[in-house]
Amino acid sequence: MADFEHTLHMLKFFIKKEIIDNYFAERTYLEEDLELLQRKEKEYEAELDRALPVFAAFYHLLGSEAAIAAVLKLWGAQTRPGFPEYQQVSPAARQAVLEKFPPHGWTARGRLKNQIFDLYKQVHKTAQDLRKKQLQVAAHCELYNEDVEKFNRNYDFNLIAAQVEALEGHETPLESGLSATDREAMSARMLLHKKVPKACILVTMPELPPLDAIKKKLGRIIDQ
Repeated sequence: MADFEHTLHMLKFFIKKEIIDNYFAERTYLEEDLELLQRKEKEYEAELDRALPVFAAFYHLLGSEAAIAAVLKLWGAQTRPGFPEYQQVSPAARQAVLEKFPPHGWTARGRLKNQIFDLYKQVHKTAQDLRKKQLQVAAHCELYNEDVEKFNRNYDFNLIAAQVEALEGHETPLESGLSATDREAMSARMLLHKKVPKACILVTMPELPPLDAIKKKLGRIIDQ
């Protein structure tokens, strides 16, 4: 009988230990996953900073709010990508981009068109890269929040406490003698919180059409 009670005691001990070990293992995993997500956010922000001069140069070449609005309509976009951040781009950074796409052609209008067309290819590639990064980070954030929600369901302190007490075979408080207030405080401490993506990580970058798909219409906008 003593051997049976000892075995039962050890079994209860290992069950409790497994609950605790699983809790901390999963919490550590989620904390590391959150760090990875935050690094991805910072990488996106750095990539956006590098991309802003490209948008700034393109809007500068378009030259007017009417032309920019017409291009946005062509894109099917409500707001211009990179706005308002691109307004903070220095003239020197904007000019550095324009120097990579020098005008060429026989007439002033032709040279402007060709310069805008050449620059648009870079705008399209830049927007594609940024959108891809946004989608990756947004998907990671969604999965992280799903994991947090599952974690909080599985490791609700009140549920665990009830399971441990049932394991002991009687409805008495845990050995620590936690009050109802203490239990609520402990439950709050054990919970993880969902990650709210930064504004820039929301998928706001539109999927821009390639130059070939809009070249004629873009040319007419430039002509006007």
